[in-house]
Amino acid sequence: MSNVEMRSLFAKLCHLDELLSLIEEFLMGKKVLVYNNASPESFVVCDSRFSILVDGVDRIMSFETASTHQLVAGSIILASICTAIDHIGFICEASYDIFRMHRSDSSLLLTILHVFAHVCGKKYFTLSNYCLIMTVMKSLVTISEGRNLSIKTTSCLSSQSKVQNEFPPCIKCPFSQNAASVDIVISLLLEKLQDYAISDAVDQELIKSDKSLNSGSLSSEDKAEKKSHLQEAFCVHSMKCDMPCCFNDFVMPAIQSGSDFNRTLCHFIDILSLVELVASSMSWEWTCNKVVPRLLKMLNLCDMDDTSAAIVILLGQLGR
Repeated sequence: MSNVEMRSLFAKLCHLDELLSLIEEFLMGKKVLVYNNASPESFVVCDSRFSILVDGVDRIMSFETASTHQLVAGSIILASICTAIDHIGFICEASYDIFRMHRSDSSLLLTILHVFAHVCGKKYFTLSNYCLIMTVMKSLVTISEGRNLSIKTTSCLSSQSKVQNEFPPCIKCPFSQNAASVDIVISLLLEKLQDYAISDAVDQELIKSDKSLNSGSLSSEDKAEKKSHLQEAFCVHSMKCDMPCCFNDFVMPAIQSGSDFNRTLCHFIDILSLVELVASSMSWEWTCNKVVPRLLKMLNLCDMDDTSAAIVILLGQLGR
């Protein structure tokens, strides 16, 4: 039986989508279902235990916090399955979700992400459809490792501090290779959002011009000139990045109608989510200086309710 046939059979027998989602949910929620050898009569008010009928017998179960070893084992299993069936993209998406959920627990977060990197190999960082997520991940992991090392050093020097089991520093970290600084990453993300906002503003201006002049669509030269004027008006300048990152390969689709427009809006929302992840991983002072002013400028550009609403929601989340 070929590898392709084996993968297909495995996916069919194991209900692959449900299995992968279940393991990811376990890694994010950090809960395990435990059997309790107790009778239903022993339940008390607000008890977390519950009863499940198994083979005609009531089994008393409860959720408990998973240990670090269990979570690491789960991450190894998830990465191994995705590698075996060539579904690394799922791991890239899971990395974003896990980072968002566990960014306050840097040791666990770094352990899980490094498990993904070592099990999945180079493909974890090189999938073209996920280059944006992984460029952000590389930058944030590098920052987190630096903070983790600083905390560990401080704890060792302080006689009153309890040294925790922190993630050990990497000798050759897979995330550090060609990693861009967080300042460059956020600038490039915001530049992508600005491109979307400017394109939106240009399209709205063209629609108004077409209606007023009743002369059909304007030429591409006129559109480019209007875009240039808007860039100058809002002090938008393309940022030159010497880092070998893949942001330059990611192009925001042009504003269109129908399903194409919906896909473009999805790209916009995806980048907003990455901006939120980066900003929430940094200090409030850094966010105020690097992110908030440029988002406020974008609000002046956007004429579309959906786009403006998304930016306002992001600003609200950053301010919490």
